[in-house]
This record gives sequence, structure tokens and C-alpha cells, in this order.
Amino acid sequence: MILQKKTTNTMNIQTYISLILWLCTAVYLIVTSTYVQKTNQITAQDSKQKTTTTTTNLERTRRSVCSCAACNGGRRTMASRIPFGAARKVMNFLKLASQGIKFTYRRKGLMYCKNGYILKIMKDGVVGGTTQYTDGLSNIEFQSVGISLLVIKGVTSQRFLAINEQGDLYTTQIYNKDCVFEEKQEENFYHSFVSHRYKNKGWFVALRRNGQIKKTTVLQKATQFLILFSS
Repeated sequence: MILQKKTTNTMNIQTYISLILWLCTAVYLIVTSTYVQKTNQITAQDSKQKTTTTTTNLERTRRSVCSCAACNGGRRTMASRIPFGAARKVMNFLKLASQGIKFTYRRKGLMYCKNGYILKIMKDGVVGGTTQYTDGLSNIEFQSVGISLLVIKGVTSQRFLAINEQGDLYTTQIYNKDCVFEEKQEENFYHSFVSHRYKNKGWFVALRRNGQIKKTTVLQKATQFLILFSS
């Protein structure tokens, strides 16, 4: 009888210990699974915030690099999704070039001579100088035709400025090789324009102190112009 009682007590103790261990294991599993779920939720939120921040930064970078309409407006093409303005502009250029579109860089402004006169091209073809900034005949359009090469055209007169082989300034309504000039920026930030066709002779666009055109091959005040671009 004594042995039976001892055996029964021992079995009861083992049963209790097993129950306690099972309960501890269950509690541990529940706590661990809850902690893992919360950790995954926090990680997902952080990843989403980082992705949003990165996208916002890329968008800000794109807008700060390029503010043109092609970059900020219109539908989002493959080029507009690139966060770098230079690469996007190149792709837009290649896309348009593949369509056979020719590009010419054009700007409008005034040619202010260092002598104090503004170059003007009159409708009758006469080239001279004026001191009136509001003179419509002094509005000039600069058309780029190559590296440091441009064409000078009167906006009102619709005539091209040109230099012949003798160095005489004249204007023409028909574009020809005499109309191409090499633009050079001097050390004082003034610009000089020399004939590209007769560059071996070095004929400059120049204005005298009285506003009349001047024929010269020497770099001087009469050949230096400050370009005042219009907005």
C-alpha cells in the first residue's frame, strides 16, 4: 500500500510539471508571435515612409535641376520619370530629332556697342546706331547655326546682317554665307563678331563714335558689344 501511494504521488507530480511546462510553452509562443507581428508592421511602415521620402527627394531633385515645361508638365513619359534634367533633355531631344525636326537656338535682344550706340537694322537695309532703347529697329534676333557661329537678323526689318569680302557691312533678305559670324567673348565680358566666311581677313562688326558703321580688322571699342537679351 505504501509503495502504491508513493507511485501515485510521483505520477501526480510529473503530471503537474508537464502541465506547467505546456502552459509556459503556450504563453511563450503567444507572446513571441505577437511581438513578431508588431515588428513586421513597424518594419513595413518604416519601409513605406522611406520609399515615400526617396520618391519625394527624387521629385524635388528633378524639379530643381530642370524647371522647363517639358520636365514639369504634360503626361509622364519614360523621359519624365528620369530624375535628372540633363538626361531627360537629351532623351527629349533625341525623340524629337528622330521625327526629323531641325533645331535652331534663337534669342532676341539688343547689341549695345561700347561706344554708346545700339546697333539697328532699318527696313531699307541701312545699318547704323541709335541711343534709343525703345527703338523697334534695334531689336535683334540671334540664330545659332554652329558652335560659336550665329546669324544676326533684324526683328522689325526682317533683314540679315552680312559682311562682304571688302569688309563692308550690308543687309540682305536672303540668307547667304556672308551672314554667318563668329561670336567671341572678350576678357571684359563684351562680345565681338567677326565674319566667318572671311575670317582670314578678320572683318569685324563695328560702330563709330557717331553711330555710323565702321570697317576694321582691329579689335577695339568699336567692335565690342554688350548683348542685352530680352525676357
